[in-house]
Amino acid sequence: MVILEGSSSVLSLSFTPDGQHLATGGTSGETVQVWALSGWQLTEFRIVPNFAEKRGN
Repeated sequence: MVILEGSSSVLSLSFTPDGQHLATGGTSGETVQVWALSGWQLTEFRIVPNFAEKRGN
């Protein structure tokens, strides 16, 4: 078992095609995190909900 450092509740998880990394989405729905299989977080993407609506488009 690997514990993802600094992670909160994970709602979804997906492995990369080469099986070397995984992406997680939490219950907030505002971030996607990319992890190495060792448990280290490599990067985090913040999602802006309804960005087009906020811009008036």
